[in-house]
Amino acid sequence: MRKLDLFKNTVVIFYAQFISLAAGILHFMILARVFSKSEYGSFSQMVTITTLSYVFFSLSLPNSVQYFLAKANTKLDQKKIISQILMLCTFLGIFSILTLYTFFPFIIDFLDNPLLEEVKIPILVIIGFQMISANFEFIFITLNKAKKVVYQKTIYATLKLLIGVVTYIFSWSFITFAYAFSILELLFGIFVIFVVRKEVGKIILIFDKLLIKEILIFSIPLMLSMLVGTINNEFGKLFISKNFGLEQVGEYTILSKELPINIVAVALTSVLLPEIARSIKRKDNITTINLWKKSVEISYMAVIWIIGILILMAPEVITFLYSDKYLNNISIFIVINIVLLMRITYFGMILRASGNTKAILICALIMLATNISLVYLLSPILGLIGITIALLLSTIIINFIQLFLSTKILECTLKQVFPWSKVFKITLVNLLIGLSLYFLKDLLYQVGVHYFLNIVIISLIWLTVYLSIYYKRFLLLRREMIIDDNNNL
Repeated sequence: MRKLDLFKNTVVIFYAQFISLAAGILHFMILARVFSKSEYGSFSQMVTITTLSYVFFSLSLPNSVQYFLAKANTKLDQKKIISQILMLCTFLGIFSILTLYTFFPFIIDFLDNPLLEEVKIPILVIIGFQMISANFEFIFITLNKAKKVVYQKTIYATLKLLIGVVTYIFSWSFITFAYAFSILELLFGIFVIFVVRKEVGKIILIFDKLLIKEILIFSIPLMLSMLVGTINNEFGKLFISKNFGLEQVGEYTILSKELPINIVAVALTSVLLPEIARSIKRKDNITTINLWKKSVEISYMAVIWIIGILILMAPEVITFLYSDKYLNNISIFIVINIVLLMRITYFGMILRASGNTKAILICALIMLATNISLVYLLSPILGLIGITIALLLSTIIINFIQLFLSTKILECTLKQVFPWSKVFKITLVNLLIGLSLYFLKDLLYQVGVHYFLNIVIISLIWLTVYLSIYYKRFLLLRREMIIDDNNNL
């Protein structure tokens, strides 16, 4: 039987995600320097509108691609699934544009920002075409053609970064930038349609009522859970918009922005989800648990040392990325990086791979309710940092709930489903390294080392010590991620 190298596919997707997210970070670094805090607050509100609208109007159809393509028995079945989802996304894209155009005045009143009226057209274009372009990655990963995703993300990231550079050079206003970015989304949406059509052949322009019904039964609860999850992530910004001001929105947006540390987790999730769906379909719980635990260990090993450096060198990293005007609330940056540790994997992967999207929705609702309650409880006492702590606590709670529900599906215990001891040992090793380097950091400053060089020295020492301990274990996990290819298409 042909072998499938999950680790190799993960590396390919990691590379694609790295290019995309690195360009995204540079993009935000540029905008943070070009825009004032209030302009960045308006940009943050535009991102919030497009994000929430996409999640709601897309009905999570792009996120359903992997589940249904993994279940397909023939290439014709795959073609039918892709055709139905693309047609639905096109229809929903048009519907979202018309609906948001009608209700846009209410959005402006709610956010109390008249400047958004000037970027209404770009926002509508971005939302409409994201419905289509979002399918690209999920389709080609599931078809084991991850290299196409690398090419796509490289092109998109380069153009996105180019827009940021041009904005910086010519000091474009927020409005001009928004129009330029919307043109990029429009062109990329058209590009995706042609590439997918070339891959799968002519799109079947006939609505299959039974298939559409099956897709919607799966996707709508997933959409609602993602919408609730997105509201949960954006709630802090919305709360600050209503209770603080645009400058505070801009400051919180910058400091609470999750750096692209968990791209290993994102890549592993993209590659593993179809395989776990297939193993659950075969009722092979042992394979499912082993794949899940190994992916968690690899992801945690890959990110914890980076997060440790970000926490240890928080003032220096903020100054380098965003400038020293954002140093007043370093604690927000530190807590958000601890949140990243709680997102080393997609804890709802087993639920989603088994089709239990209703359970995912319930978990998302619990998380949102917990987060909102904690925000109202902690923000009057702690201010902006209280909003970030609320996100951390609600994330921890929901992770445990999703793990517990996963044990019911896999018929195992909490101890069996998660590599607790390995995660604890990795954490302990990095804590000891971090404590040792804390004193070295101060010593380097005493001898006059520049802050950026300090970051480089601390990072290299941390990585060297860490690799000397865990490199062999990492190579072993890499070999164990080669499995039999059970996709016979």
